[in-house]
Amino acid sequence: MRKLVITSLLFCLSCTLFAQQKPNVIVILADDLGSGDLSFRGSHIQTPAIDRMAENGLVLDNFYVHPVCTPTRAALMTGKYAMHLGFQSGVIRTWEALLPDRGLPVGERTIAEEFNDAGYNTLAFGKWHLGESQKEFMPWNRGFDYFYGHLTGHIDYFTKEHAGGYDWRRNKEIIRDNGYSTYLIADDVVDQIEKSDKKKPFFMYVAFNAPHTPLQAPEEAQLPYKDLPESKRIYSAMVSEMDKGIGEILTALEEKGILENTVLFFTSDNGGVATKSTPSSNGTLRGTKGELFQGGVLVPGIVMWKGKIKAAHSREMMHVVDLYPTLTSLTGVKTKVPQDIDGLDCSAFLFEGEKSVRKEVVPNILRARGAVIVGDWKLIRNPKSKTQKGPLGEEIDGDEYLLCNIKKDPSEKVNLVKKEKKKFKELKKILEEREASQVKAFKRLKQPDQYQVPEIWGDENAKMLEYHKGQ
Repeated sequence: MRKLVITSLLFCLSCTLFAQQKPNVIVILADDLGSGDLSFRGSHIQTPAIDRMAENGLVLDNFYVHPVCTPTRAALMTGKYAMHLGFQSGVIRTWEALLPDRGLPVGERTIAEEFNDAGYNTLAFGKWHLGESQKEFMPWNRGFDYFYGHLTGHIDYFTKEHAGGYDWRRNKEIIRDNGYSTYLIADDVVDQIEKSDKKKPFFMYVAFNAPHTPLQAPEEAQLPYKDLPESKRIYSAMVSEMDKGIGEILTALEEKGILENTVLFFTSDNGGVATKSTPSSNGTLRGTKGELFQGGVLVPGIVMWKGKIKAAHSREMMHVVDLYPTLTSLTGVKTKVPQDIDGLDCSAFLFEGEKSVRKEVVPNILRARGAVIVGDWKLIRNPKSKTQKGPLGEEIDGDEYLLCNIKKDPSEKVNLVKKEKKKFKELKKILEEREASQVKAFKRLKQPDQYQVPEIWGDENAKMLEYHKGQ
């Protein structure tokens, strides 16, 4: 009976939204942000804007993504796990980018197309990394009316170059905007908000390339962290400058008078790169970007809709694939959501504090490695950490399988395979069943000593440049 009441409330809310003004939606995605790199989580890095979202929104303490960039972005766009798109093998790498199949599969419907068909103006900013050479993979051919940013996986924050090729554009036009890319992205988002028509709702996908390498920040931005070692000082400044950009976006929404009619969602594409050269922090979580441990796949998640979603913390489970069906449901937009997606509509627990419909997460499965999370339990097959140690430096078993109760043991220090044989058998069976459903992964090519990159990324007629390994 209670579920029926909740469903009726959500239906009535959707009807009200259609009768009035459909809410705007902004998804903000950080790049390689550590789960412990926010001041509301105890970091030394000052992030007042994200803290404000956390204070006024619902903080999702069990929000999962894939362990690396392109897979998470593809999952967000389609509502499908990477293993059902061919991206379980990882990111689109520079020397593979010109291959005809390296991009978001053309047959997949995107969240941008969903909002576009519902009458929304759809805009994408910042990093794309879902196809950077073939025209069918470009954002303007995947449901977005507007694009401002770069197509490749990372760029120089000042020169806008990737592997020697230039990569900065507005829609199809190459533009030579000077300045720090984080500032340019935030400024353009603010500009588009100011220009927006209140009668026409918008869906914005704001994908900052910060704090992904290379570690670069304006000198003045580093001053608050001047006493830190160089890499940590620059990284901290990168996160803070991204946060300032988010603050400018919130201010623009307020000044436009549309903050209360805008759903905002903030997260990261994967865990931080917790190394000496890139000193992000995943808190007490084990592992780093690229790994199946919690440090690689459990990231900050915040949803804020002032006056509609209550401020709180939730341990209910969500995965990035859920954003597609959840955001379209929250806003009353349901046109052609594919039936074969992995994403689930989690709007009931966001609104009413109900239990999440998601009870299981598949961080990734690829050949001999894979992981599945069911409730408080997590099983990893061939858990190979780069350090083979826990977050406190302690030695950890290197068994073929690692079974943990992540509620009691969030640092994944205790392997319960032998002690919890029944649970191990249960999750192993689920992992094998999910593995059987995956599609063929994109073939990885070994990096050649030299290869050709375009003079301008995304330009089919661009001159090719010779690129040497280690350049």
